[in-house]
Amino acid sequence: MVVLQKLGERDVPQEDIPSRLTAKADEFLALRAQLQTTSLPEVEIVHREALQLLEKGDLGGARLLVQKAREPIRVQRERHARAEAVLLADEAKIDGLELRYLAAADKYEASASLVQFDRDAAAAYLEQQATSLYAQGNELGDNSALQRAIVVDRNLLRMRTRQLVPLDWAKTQNSLGNALVRLGERESGAEHLQQGVNAYQQALLEYRRNRVPLQWAVNANQSRQRARKARRARDWARTPGASSECFQASVA
Repeated sequence: MVVLQKLGERDVPQEDIPSRLTAKADEFLALRAQLQTTSLPEVEIVHREALQLLEKGDLGGARLLVQKAREPIRVQRERHARAEAVLLADEAKIDGLELRYLAAADKYEASASLVQFDRDAAAAYLEQQATSLYAQGNELGDNSALQRAIVVDRNLLRMRTRQLVPLDWAKTQNSLGNALVRLGERESGAEHLQQGVNAYQQALLEYRRNRVPLQWAVNANQSRQRARKARRARDWARTPGASSECFQASVA
C-alpha cells in the first residue's frame, strides 16, 4: 500500500492492490527501457542519470532532474520562436509594400502563433494582422477582409482588456470601429455603421481629452461623422423603393 501511495494513488481497495502493483511495475519497466534506448545525444546523459535515480527509488529526484534539463531547451525554443516571428513580420512588411495585404496578414497571424507563450507579443502581431486586413478591405474593396479584421479586433479585445491595458484596449476599439464603419458604408443597412460608432465611443472612454487630447479629438470627430451616416442610413432603409445609388449618396 505504501508503494501505491508513493506512486500517487490513494484509497485503493484491498483486492485491487496486486493488479495495481503489477501495472505500476510494468510502467516502471517501460520507462526504464525508454531511458536505456534513447537515440538523442542531447538527452542521453540526462536519461542515464535519471535511470540511476529511478533504480534507487528516487522518483522525485528523477523528475526534478528532467525538469532542470528541460528548462534551457524551453528557453532556447522560445528564443528561436521569437526570432522566426520577427523574420515573418519582416516578410509581411515587404508584402504590404507590394499591396499583398492578405499574404501579410497570414504572416502576422503565423508570427502571433509562434509567440503564444508571450501574450503581449502575440497581441502586437495580431494588431498588425488586423491592420493588413483593413488595408485589403479599404484599399482593394475586399469586404471579406474587413469581416476578418473585425473578428481579429474582437479577439484582441479579449486579450487586451480595458482593466489591464486601457489605452491598447481603446486603440483596438478604434481599429474595430474603422473596419465596421468601412464595411457599413458599403451595405444597405445601418447595423455595422452603428456598431462602428459604438466602438468609437468605447474608445473615448479611455481616449479622454485631458489624457490624449489629439486622439480624443480624432475619435470624437469620427464618432460624430459616423453617427450622422448611421442615422442617414437608417432613414434610407425605412424609405420604400429607395435605390442602392440613393443609399451610397446618403452615407457619402
